[in-house]
Amino acid sequence: KPQEGVVESIGPGAYKEEKDEGKKKEGKVRQFISTSVKPGDRVLYERHEGTTYSIGGEDLVLVREGGILGILADK
Repeated sequence: KPQEGVVESIGPGAYKEEKDEGKKKEGKVRQFISTSVKPGDRVLYERHEGTTYSIGGEDLVLVREGGILGILADK
């Protein structure tokens, strides 16, 4: 059963590495993917996704954007 949470804070994004299939040089090409969620968004994520931290008596879950199943619409 997925968990529901509210995004408190986000990072700028992450780099995605892709294999370069060019004939001259073979290597990896890094592409920056910006974050699509924003603070205040209600999201669904897998129950065992992420890492739980206790900060100031409050339990927070750190989840990578790739682990988010979806963004819920406002009521």
